[in-house]
This record gives sequence, C-alpha cells and structure tokens, in this order.
Amino acid sequence: MKKSMFFCAVMLAVLMVSCKQEQATQATSFDKYTIADDKNWVEVTDTMSIDIDCLDGDKMNDLKQFIFRNQAEYSTLDTLRVDEIFKNCVSYENPEVDFENYSLIGLLTRTGFCEIKLNVYRNDAVKKIYYVVDITNTGTEEILITNYNMLRVPPIQSDYTIVMDTIMRYRYQ
Repeated sequence: MKKSMFFCAVMLAVLMVSCKQEQATQATSFDKYTIADDKNWVEVTDTMSIDIDCLDGDKMNDLKQFIFRNQAEYSTLDTLRVDEIFKNCVSYENPEVDFENYSLIGLLTRTGFCEIKLNVYRNDAVKKIYYVVDITNTGTEEILITNYNMLRVPPIQSDYTIVMDTIMRYRYQ
C-alpha cells in the first residue's frame, strides 16, 4: 500500500511538472475577414451607433478617422459644421456622450446605397482595438453617400492602438 501511495505521489508530481500553462499569445497580425473567429480577439458588444449630422465633407480634408475619449476632443467637431445654408444646422448640437463611461470612434466612408455593419474587436494582450466597417453595396446608383460610422464603445485607454478598416462587398439586384 505504501508503494502504491508513493507511486501515485511521484506520478502526480511528474504530471504537474510536465504540464505547461498556455501563455496568452502576443500575435499582432490579424485578418479583417476572419478576426471574428480569432481567439486572440474579443468582439466588443457594448456599442451603440451615434448619428452626427451637419458635418461638411469638404472641410474634412484628409480626416477620415475619429477618436474621441473626452468632451474636449468631441467639441472639435464644431469646426467641421456646414455653412449656415442649412437652417436646421444653425442650432444643431452634437448628441450627448457620457465620456466617463464611453469613447466614440468613427470612420468616414462614401458609398452608394448600402448596408453597413459596425464591428469592434479588442486584444488586451497587445493593447489594440480593431474597428471594421463592413459595407455591402446594394445598388448601382452613382450617388455617393457620406457616412461617419460613429460608434460609442467602452472607454479606450490612451495606450491602446486603434486600427480602422473597411470590408467592401457588392450585391447588385
């Protein structure tokens, strides 16, 4: 009996020493088409689309991505307002955002008539946020519609890198 207990203790010790814990991967590369299935990335689901109106696309210049972590940053949108030609924009105020509990991100796109899905993924091991705007064009119209794709998300710390990208799909009817 003593030999059996000694043998079991030795086997248990061997098992404990030989088993390695898996380390969280530090992989920094990802594929926007398969990121939803990548175990290193977690989809952020506490999101809400925010409509921002009265912005002048001509004033955007090269500004295509928006990251607002506080009210001061968010207030910079006021410099991008359309001229006073549009009466409803004269007194327009940005929607309120609770920056104590959220950040706001956006990615400017110009497309025809389309369906848009907004997805955010987070990888805490590499401190990255990936925001993908998945666009399915549904027609052949030659009209360009400007979308700012603003999304309220849980607070994004300043030491996180934010990557924004689009996926374009075409479905003609």
